[in-house]
Amino acid sequence: MACWTAAAVVAAFGFGWLTFSPLLTLTVAALVAVGAAVVGVQRTRRAGRVDLFHPLLFPTAYIAVATLAPVAWIWSGQGDLGFVTRDAMSERTPLLMALAVLGFTLGAAVPFRPLRRRGKPLDPGLLLLTGRALLLVALALAARDYLAGAVITRSLGQDVYSSADVVTTIGFMAAPAAATMIFTARYQSGRHPIGADVLPLLALIGLLGLNGRRGAALSVVVIGLVFITRRAVGTWKVAAGMGATAVFAYAVVIYRTAQLGGVTALPTLAVPLRDLGSVAFTTGMTDLSVTYPQSTTGGSTIVAGLLRQLPSPIAVRLFGAPDDTGTFVFRNVTGLTASNQGYGFSIPAEGLLNFGVVGVLVLSLVAGIAVAWLYGRFDPTSSRTVGLLYPLAIGTLPFAWRSDTLGAVKGVFYPAVALALVLIVARSIASAYKPATPRSVARARLRV
Repeated sequence: MACWTAAAVVAAFGFGWLTFSPLLTLTVAALVAVGAAVVGVQRTRRAGRVDLFHPLLFPTAYIAVATLAPVAWIWSGQGDLGFVTRDAMSERTPLLMALAVLGFTLGAAVPFRPLRRRGKPLDPGLLLLTGRALLLVALALAARDYLAGAVITRSLGQDVYSSADVVTTIGFMAAPAAATMIFTARYQSGRHPIGADVLPLLALIGLLGLNGRRGAALSVVVIGLVFITRRAVGTWKVAAGMGATAVFAYAVVIYRTAQLGGVTALPTLAVPLRDLGSVAFTTGMTDLSVTYPQSTTGGSTIVAGLLRQLPSPIAVRLFGAPDDTGTFVFRNVTGLTASNQGYGFSIPAEGLLNFGVVGVLVLSLVAGIAVAWLYGRFDPTSSRTVGLLYPLAIGTLPFAWRSDTLGAVKGVFYPAVALALVLIVARSIASAYKPATPRSVARARLRV
């Protein structure tokens, strides 16, 4: 509660006076994120050791950097970040970014009681087998994309839908689902954290990187690190793994730019900031293009995103073309209708589009609360789906934060459905072949 109270006081102070100083507003939001990290360390230390993937640590740190750093770079006079230019964004973009970080941090600070019911025993062998099968599917699709030159065509034809897009989506979602199943099975069976699965996992990560699909590759890495931190692994080793992950993400950005024939004519630090800048860009452009409150959509794009969680062929047949989702409405209101632009959308921008400035805070708050709620239920020994969703949510968070509601929810929902189906069968097998115990034998004799 101390973090919640402190952040609320800082927010009230910041929005009452600091809105006239963009850099000071960004600084206040960054300090709140730093304070939240301190609280996160204190909370996890009480449980025995620091958990770097607590909602107030890695998730909040990522959101703060991805949301604040590009704007701070531009507003401090360091220059534009490629397509992320100051002229393309409203002058209150720093305030909107600060609101987004404060909202997420407040939500992530909500303490939820740990889940006490682990569910019935399950067969980890089936979970491991299914995870490996999905991993092979993801590998095959990634290899197909690599041979087809996916790194060059990654952002082309975004307003055209075909059966090939469905296959690509399956490949994108199979990777985090496979990783979750494999690491859960290895944890529950007491095996080495990675063991024999290390080579196919590294192959998948490498292929996804060569295809320019940084988000999918990072989801596999982050999911693995979340499970590894629950073992007796030193905090510094996990931190080193996170550092190596950041280097990999940077390398993918450079490689992707080079493959497209571009030149990275930016300082070293600015290269990843340009890649993270879509959150600020989409929010700032939305703020320039929408008239408040007349042009706000009142939650319609959020509802459309939730309704369209059905498979795309079914959703299009039921609801028509997805021109009512956040990404498409953003294209229409800003005039960025070219099919080959890859700006996407973002959670703060969708909050702004639907409810104005307060929507940025509220939708970010909801995202933070969802992450905190899933963390409170995370248990790598659980056989219940809700107990294993946190790694999925954190692994896909970088993608979700830069998506509309449709993409953000679907990135977790479909892997969760696959996981739930496998868990049902794994529990059934464990129940059917449960070994007899002295107590169960005694009860059988009594019945006779």
